[in-house]
Amino acid sequence: KMSKHLGAYAFWQERPMFNTSLVNGGRDKTLHTLGLYDGGWSVAFVLDMKLRESRSPITLDTFMRALFQRYAAAGRPLIYEDLVNMADELLGAQGRAIFDRYVSGRELLPLDEAVRSLGYDLQLAPGAGEALLSPLANATNAQRMARLRYLLGN
Repeated sequence: KMSKHLGAYAFWQERPMFNTSLVNGGRDKTLHTLGLYDGGWSVAFVLDMKLRESRSPITLDTFMRALFQRYAAAGRPLIYEDLVNMADELLGAQGRAIFDRYVSGRELLPLDEAVRSLGYDLQLAPGAGEALLSPLANATNAQRMARLRYLLGN
């Protein structure tokens, strides 16, 4: 459920005891479970929205297939920098910035912007680990179509 992932990620980001990046949080997966799993989902969601905005029909599926073909199918190991490079390849500097600012860095992902692109409003209560999604009353046809494509997986 989208609201669960976004709320848990925001909770992790706001808590001083978790004051680390997603990359560094991987060093203590027990302490940083919320950040790593819900944060990872949130990064993938924002990346998917940015890809969809850039060029149709580029999506997170395109990103993952390209990684698979370049690394797994070729028997090559995948490292963090490969993810950054693929995002850079598909989105240009904006792709690298997502990883630099929100995965290696400590900035909160632009969740509201990503959710709004689907015609929803996002209200975060990070202290409570909650996120409320509600349809925008004035959602545009483009936002409604983006939501439909996202929900249908294309």
